Amino acid sequence: MIGATISTRIGTGHNEPTYTSTIVSDVVATNTNGSYVIDAYCRNCSSWNGGSLDLLADSQPFIFAFGPTRKDSDGQSQTATISRHSMYGSFVMNMTQANTAPEPVPSLDEDGIYSNSGAHLTGSITQDHDWGCIIHAVVMCVAFALLYPIGALLLRACESVKLHGRVQTLATILVVVGAGSGVYISLEYNVVSI
Repeated sequence: MIGATISTRIGTGHNEPTYTSTIVSDVVATNTNGSYVIDAYCRNCSSWNGGSLDLLADSQPFIFAFGPTRKDSDGQSQTATISRHSMYGSFVMNMTQANTAPEPVPSLDEDGIYSNSGAHLTGSITQDHDWGCIIHAVVMCVAFALLYPIGALLLRACESVKLHGRVQTLATILVVVGAGSGVYISLEYNVVSI
């Protein structure tokens, strides 16, 4: 069974959120009838440095994200860096229903499907793709491993300075595109000093 880790993080603006140990959360993950269900409880999380929850709101906004599956870890690290998620979205929750003691228990209908009460998606779940890395890798490989060597061979084999110049110019244009995509990639993620 796939596990789930809840990592309480605080973020501001368009920066990658960072883990905080001041917010305590518990999670129970189950796989029932092919559906992955996560029941999460948060204690002492009504306010934090830079934000708060309105415990009386009937539509408190939240964001969520899934993945990616990490091959280099067991997935249990709450402080793991995640450069990009596989899917993300947002939802609203009725905090008056969620803020009860004891914790509310998810309910199943007669077909064994979890019913949703007090929360709903706002928009749809978005699948995320990191096209910048793919473009950067392909363009730079084509320029350095293919076009520059071909351009050099054309100068010696065909003795065509014009053809050599055109191929080298194309390779140089691709290097500029590759460098630009590299700069774009570097601006997408936070640089965290350890």
